[in-house]
Amino acid sequence: MKQLPANLKQEEGAEELWVRDEEYDLLPSLSTVLLQEIEKFNRLLTTTKRTLEELSLALKGIVPMSPALEKMYNQMLKNEVPVLWKSYPCLKPLTSFVANLVERIDFIREWLQIEKPNSFWMSGLFYPQGFLTGVFQTHARKSGLEINKLIFQFKCLEWTDPKQIPEPPMDGVYVYGLFLEGAKWDRKKKSLAEQAPGELYWEMPVIHFQPVTVDEFVKPRHPSYKSPCYKTSLRQGVLSTTGQSTNFILYVMLPTTD
Repeated sequence: MKQLPANLKQEEGAEELWVRDEEYDLLPSLSTVLLQEIEKFNRLLTTTKRTLEELSLALKGIVPMSPALEKMYNQMLKNEVPVLWKSYPCLKPLTSFVANLVERIDFIREWLQIEKPNSFWMSGLFYPQGFLTGVFQTHARKSGLEINKLIFQFKCLEWTDPKQIPEPPMDGVYVYGLFLEGAKWDRKKKSLAEQAPGELYWEMPVIHFQPVTVDEFVKPRHPSYKSPCYKTSLRQGVLSTTGQSTNFILYVMLPTTD
């Protein structure tokens, strides 16, 4: 309970985030994405704090121990994330889940307090598909293009630490926090390579997600691997009510010499 941060508040946000577009009279698309993320994280924080307080009272004998609280208590004893808290896909044990949740809240709070981050921790978001749609909408409004004609061009950069990025890109977004499974990234050749023995995961450098039309798409000089990007390492999911997968996000084209 002491580790959990305070709820996020829209009024803490930078004024530039809420400046409406003169042509469309709408909030910037990424600001709308931010508000949706704030709502989801606040709902999770409120539920987590409330159930912890209820469990504390039940353990003291002040209120009855309900079946839901008893199940939550047994899961916590096993270092498992209680079912009541599972709002987004996560395979971490309880202690790592809480630390990761705090990191996610810190990222959203930092985004809230500045107009636009230099880079985005996409894997720290509740709904990364909605974030990518927001990137497309931003580019469509800026360029006057139809959003359904846009695709992503990917470019892996030199930076591995997002704090090294001096400024955001002119178009699209810089994304960090993605990992490779079954391969590694060769920084010299700027391509996929075989894993070394004993390596399970490889942290990718910052990737530029740049919206372009099919005609603007620059065909890479080397063959590319259509790498599927998932929220968790299970690499499986089901279709949600939105028509999108609960786990799969998109394909990221990565150059390879093999």
